[in-house]
Amino acid sequence: MERGRTYKLAKWVSRKIFLDQGIILPVNKLLGWAGEKMTKDEHDLFLAYKDYIDQMSEVITIIDGPENPVGVAKELKAYALGRGRIEQIDEYNKRYIPDDENEITLVIIDHIGLLKTTTTQPTRKAAIDKMSDELRYARDFFGYTPVVVSQFNRDISNPTRIKNGDVEPQLEDFADSSQTQNDADIVLALFDPMRYKVADPSNYDLAKLKDEFGAKYFRSLRLIKNSYGEDDIRIGLAFMGQIGMFKELPKRSVITDADYEAVINKSYFLRV
Repeated sequence: MERGRTYKLAKWVSRKIFLDQGIILPVNKLLGWAGEKMTKDEHDLFLAYKDYIDQMSEVITIIDGPENPVGVAKELKAYALGRGRIEQIDEYNKRYIPDDENEITLVIIDHIGLLKTTTTQPTRKAAIDKMSDELRYARDFFGYTPVVVSQFNRDISNPTRIKNGDVEPQLEDFADSSQTQNDADIVLALFDPMRYKVADPSNYDLAKLKDEFGAKYFRSLRLIKNSYGEDDIRIGLAFMGQIGMFKELPKRSVITDADYEAVINKSYFLRV
């Protein structure tokens, strides 16, 4: 709901080209934004990835633009009925039988704060609560795996919290509604400590994860909630914004200066 199909495809192609060729061809150049133009060689390289996009399109359905919860729920049901059937077990109970029991269906809402409101869900909170309810049903009945992207509320940048160094996201920091985290089995928070000028909770050396131009190559991933095991676990991620790529860093206890340097010069992202 935040980005259109063309942008998403360009981002995926940009990442694939980098992984295959080691060449950074950012989205703004692929789409000709701000006067950016591809060279003939770059354009030929881009066209060579048509088969890749066609293959991606066989397994990924992109629904462009904001939608309301009922509209999304209808899409999910129609998709399910196209790949399975609903069977009446008894007078009160039904079950869904997929054509392929091994198929995993991810439903990604990006991001849930952009849902359209309706007369029955007139506020953003009401729309989010309804969508979360529909996704919980899709998970439990159709066997789908919902992935809900949410933003944090503004309290995370409260001056008092920044002064105290207490800006790492908590469950109560998710914007607009608590329903999504209540319904979720797993909640992950992606956090940029450099944005708030605080130390990384896992003690990575942030000065070594920023280049001479100020570009930041780090994000902290925290497991806030886990219905199946331990929580409050942090993972350091190298982040390459030009292509939207994340890669897990070595543990803080074993990371070396060579690893830090490899992140900045981007060779780290090509490691197998």
